Amino acid sequence: PVVFAADDIDKYERGFFIDYRKDLPGEIVESGKAEDILKALRNASIDHPNYKVFKENHLSACDGHSAERIAYFIKNIYNTI
Repeated sequence: PVVFAADDIDKYERGFFIDYRKDLPGEIVESGKAEDILKALRNASIDHPNYKVFKENHLSACDGHSAERIAYFIKNIYNTI
C-alpha cells in the first residue's frame, strides 16, 4: 500500500506526465498534518482502484529479477576487461 504525503502537490501538478490526483495508486494527503498521514497509513490498502493500472503502466519491468540482471551485467563487464 502507498500513501502520498503531498502538501505541496500543486507545485508539481502541471499535467505533464500523469495527473497526480487522478492516477496515483494511493491516498494523497495534502494537509501536511502528521495525524492525517498516520490515519491514511492505517487505512492504506493495496486494493486502491489505481494500483493495478499504475503498476502495469509504470512498474512493468519490476519482475523480481533486477538484482540478477545487475549481477549478470557486472559479470559481463568484468569478463570483458
